[in-house]
Amino acid sequence: MQFEKIYKELALPLTKFVMKRMGARESEVEEVVEETVVAAWKGWNTFEHKSSYFT
Repeated sequence: MQFEKIYKELALPLTKFVMKRMGARESEVEEVVEETVVAAWKGWNTFEHKSSYFT
């Protein structure tokens, strides 16, 4: 899967999730989201697709 597709699929729901949990400034939320998406990309080949991305 392409990184861009993963980012588009995860970024908005992940941003909303992080904002609710952290209540942080936008720049901090963006950093957490970016780090999370990069980690997801790096581990994509080991993801077994037995669950949602968010579980």
